[in-house]
Amino acid sequence: MKRDDYLKILTQLHAAIGVHEAVTDQPTHQFAIGGRTVALAYDDVHAPETLFLFVDLGKVAGAATSAEALKFNAAVGSEADGFGYFAQWPATTSMVYRAQLHLTQATKGADLAAAIARIASVAVESLDAIAISA
Repeated sequence: MKRDDYLKILTQLHAAIGVHEAVTDQPTHQFAIGGRTVALAYDDVHAPETLFLFVDLGKVAGAATSAEALKFNAAVGSEADGFGYFAQWPATTSMVYRAQLHLTQATKGADLAAAIARIASVAVESLDAIAISA
């Protein structure tokens, strides 16, 4: 997929979630969906059909929760679309849930918005389950 296709999908995504800012030709974009900050990263050179997303889950208290997150990561069987894993964002030390989605020219912004909202929900539910077991 070409960058122009990605920008078209991103424009549709903005419309679907009510973001009124103009889409810029930057490799990353950030917005709120489902009450969480989500960052998107697109690399048209190395992964032109993949959209990487990061759901910011904020600061996580306790080493036990971080250890449980690592156990969760080990249990993830695939990096297929929508499956993600936990990581710590270096600049902020916030916990993020990283996932990826396959993009094609047929991808629609509204469908992408629904997928991102679903992934954000899975991230929060998974972190809640981890925190309970920690």
